[in-house]
Amino acid sequence: MNLNKDYTFDTFYIKENSIILQAAQYVAKNPGKKYNPIVFYGETGIGKTHLIQAIGNELKDKGIVLYKTCEEFTREFVEAIEKNSRKDFTNKYRNVNALIIDDIQFLHNKPGTTDELMYTFDILYNKNVQMIFTSDRPISKIKNISNRMISRLHSGIIINIPPYDLEEKYFILKNILKKKGISIKEDIMEEIINNTGSDIRIMISKALSMEF
Repeated sequence: MNLNKDYTFDTFYIKENSIILQAAQYVAKNPGKKYNPIVFYGETGIGKTHLIQAIGNELKDKGIVLYKTCEEFTREFVEAIEKNSRKDFTNKYRNVNALIIDDIQFLHNKPGTTDELMYTFDILYNKNVQMIFTSDRPISKIKNISNRMISRLHSGIIINIPPYDLEEKYFILKNILKKKGISIKEDIMEEIINNTGSDIRIMISKALSMEF
């Protein structure tokens, strides 16, 4: 599955009434129903991978959940062709209860991989298998990807995860430090928050690497 067990809804810090969280939790409870596929997009480091793996961790009790990055999917597809094991590859990806592909923007300039994913998409969609994707940009902004694939990704729901504002970054960092039993001064927290941009991973890493 390659799912990080620490990526859960409980550790995904966002406003409780957020449509982002509501949609993710709906999919976790009702896979293959209203929001299929579901695509989350936004800048690097804002928690997309955390969120989709949180969905995966909720779904794993319902059957086989397969999580892969787009690069991993591409590499496995190329290896399957080279080793004449394409049937094993298709069986692996088309006999699941949920498919999660991270960083779908890396399909650009990969027509063969895109077609393979599109065929897999169609089979899973017809079986009401939940599919979850992420991108670092709007799907329409992914260059050199087939319109047929874009159309399929748009057939469900696409949700933007915007950059966090200062208040949200403070809330996230404070909660993470609290869970780890770390307490730092307010002025240090403000300095970290104000100087780490929108990448939450960098903010957290900087806070945890400091000596207090």
